[in-house]
Amino acid sequence: MTINQSSSLAHHSAKQGQERHVFKPSFHSPARHGFSPLFTGSGLQDGKHVASEDGTAWTTLGTYGRKDFALYIVYDLGSVHNVQAMHIWNYNSALPLVRIRNNEEASKQKPQPHSVIGAKDVEILTSLDGKTFQSRGVKQFQMASGASEEKGQRIKTNYENVRFIKFVIQTTHEGTIFNGKGDKPGDFEDRMLTGLSEVQFIAPGLIELKTPGDRLTLKEGSGKSTNYQIRLLKKPSESIKFAAVPEGRSLALNAGKAGEALFLDFNAKNWNQWQNIEVKAVDDDRDTTDLVVSIAHFFKPEKRQGFSKVSQTLEVSIEDNDETPIEDLKPIDPDKRMEWFRDIKYYWFICWGPCAIGGGEISFSRANYIGSARYDQFYKEFKGEKFDAEEWVKLAKAGGLKTIVLIAKHCDGFAMWDTETTDYDIMSTPFGRDMTKELAEACKKHGLRFSLYYSNPDWYNPDWWCAVTGPGYELKPEEYGTDNYEFSSWWGRAHIPEGQKPNKQRYVKYMTKQCEELLNNYGDISLMWWDGANPGCFGQIWVNEQETIGRDLEKLARKWQPAMVQNNRLGWDRTTPGYPGGWFSDAFGDYNSTEIGMATVNVNKPWELTWTLGTQWSWKPNDIYKTKKNQIREYLLKAVGQNGNYLMDVSPDSSGAFEPRVVKRITEIGNWLKLYGESIYETRGGPYMPQDPNAATWGYSTRKDNKVYLHILNWPADNQLTLPSLGKRIVKSKLLTGGNVNVTQANATSPITIEAPSYYQKEIDTIIELEFDSDVMKITPIRTKGDPGSGKNS
Repeated sequence: MTINQSSSLAHHSAKQGQERHVFKPSFHSPARHGFSPLFTGSGLQDGKHVASEDGTAWTTLGTYGRKDFALYIVYDLGSVHNVQAMHIWNYNSALPLVRIRNNEEASKQKPQPHSVIGAKDVEILTSLDGKTFQSRGVKQFQMASGASEEKGQRIKTNYENVRFIKFVIQTTHEGTIFNGKGDKPGDFEDRMLTGLSEVQFIAPGLIELKTPGDRLTLKEGSGKSTNYQIRLLKKPSESIKFAAVPEGRSLALNAGKAGEALFLDFNAKNWNQWQNIEVKAVDDDRDTTDLVVSIAHFFKPEKRQGFSKVSQTLEVSIEDNDETPIEDLKPIDPDKRMEWFRDIKYYWFICWGPCAIGGGEISFSRANYIGSARYDQFYKEFKGEKFDAEEWVKLAKAGGLKTIVLIAKHCDGFAMWDTETTDYDIMSTPFGRDMTKELAEACKKHGLRFSLYYSNPDWYNPDWWCAVTGPGYELKPEEYGTDNYEFSSWWGRAHIPEGQKPNKQRYVKYMTKQCEELLNNYGDISLMWWDGANPGCFGQIWVNEQETIGRDLEKLARKWQPAMVQNNRLGWDRTTPGYPGGWFSDAFGDYNSTEIGMATVNVNKPWELTWTLGTQWSWKPNDIYKTKKNQIREYLLKAVGQNGNYLMDVSPDSSGAFEPRVVKRITEIGNWLKLYGESIYETRGGPYMPQDPNAATWGYSTRKDNKVYLHILNWPADNQLTLPSLGKRIVKSKLLTGGNVNVTQANATSPITIEAPSYYQKEIDTIIELEFDSDVMKITPIRTKGDPGSGKNS
């Protein structure tokens, strides 16, 4: 048995226990809370808050449905915090529910009777500076009735680096809202209902944790231990008590009884002194692989008391591996983790599986032209008789592709590896081999990175909760082609046993187990390409809970494969522009992934352009494949020239073989890269970028160290291209694609003129290397437009 220490423990800052910030809409706050909040707002009667002894409510003259006259209140936490949760109380029995919705939904609601008027449209926004606010989406939470201390609704927020929190509120009726107990019609004008009576922000500060860093080897039941230490990063204004709480009875802390909490006190004198937490394994025959110790602030404000487990956790793994030591995991610097990804530029998506038997699109043909009844039986015929992992890897290397991203499971739910979670997998086919393992081993043997794709939705699994309606559900003809995300023609039929209901928790456990297998059983995984956490596939339930499900899976993946790169498709944020169509957020993953569309690409963050060589992701008989010229100009250069990567998709037929014309196309592009790869690999986009990311006028540029590579796709009519100065002097120029080029520049601040005879201009790409007198990597990209016929470009 071995206890491993998570990489986050010894090297990452931990979070302090909560500071109980209580929000009451007034310009003062009880001194006992130890802070001085600042409130601002609009839409308030006489610009003031109405206060009373039994709780303070805000007033409003806002009219239901009028966005321009919504009430808002801004709360200042006083300093930057990580707001992990909020707790809302309401002390008026006549207002049992506050629905927090967006304006579109709220506008459809009818005004409530006067006796139940309440806030109907509340948006939560956060800010670091109090000027620029980011919307945090929509929540919904039940309010407690009466002055109950035990009720109210707590919601997780996980807002990082926040100082200001803004509530924008619409009411269900025009009028003035006061505190009071009046409920008669005559009391309407001066005795309305209380709004949100109290908001508690769970906003931790910071603590620091460390371990000695020694490896710890335990024999099962030996009782050996490891030590963690904790101290505050800043001096507290009053005494603070922390509790380390073992979850379960297999751990003892500081020689105490198994399962009991350990309390640690900090004050103004000892706040920066290390206090010890000894974690000791106890032999109780518990069959588990994950034990957790939570470090939480113990608070006792007024009548509410208890633990708030919102801070640092010590993740302790126990494995039955005798005395094999496990090396300490060290955190990977995000920039270093991404360096290889930003260097490779060109890699391969492979969508293979039983779907190739029908020749339809992977997953999507299940509900459409093939149908689930036939599609779901393809695996029984899947032989893959020509599959050769080494041949796939050799083709990838010949094509200049730097990693293979294998579809481990698409939305159709079929697992391309030997899994314990389902029989709907590769081992249940006539093929009967773990091709994922074979391909991973072949990649390792030939020095190629191995990566995986995993779809979070699973249209085959009866527990996938947002794609089904019930036992025996089959799409009606009129539903084909509809845009009904919950029960769309995308899904096809789910196989739900009679009497069984989809179970969300069971599915999340199933999904997590599958990911655990993939990320622990196949060696180093360079990249995980998540997919499906968007409104078109995962539905509103995933969207509402993406902060927990998506974040939890992302963290687990980081634990299992610390150096692995993850895309941003584990969550959907309606408030942050993403790709495509606003589905995916910058807030998730290491890089952004877009399918062909580039209008919203953030070129300052690592990103990739993903598209297929043919007309669908999986193999299709007699498919139409793009030309070499089209692939290089419209996809590879478009991505690389704008600081991104190109993930090219093309897949084999059901036998596992690639068509000869596919092999030819991959090899052609590989041969081109052998000649000109220095202008592609390990470069960054710019310093010239097109104003329209989807339509470069003259071409693209890349850069490396003190060199700029111009990829000229369209020459001006006079064969002369003029570009703005980069503020540096050119010392050398070369036409990489062969021939002579005339490059002139009067001085370092002068425009650059490039001229080449037409017979040196290449149909695919004319590449010119410009060497400058100093590094060009920190130059802010210049957006160029230009007119191919004018010889000018600015």
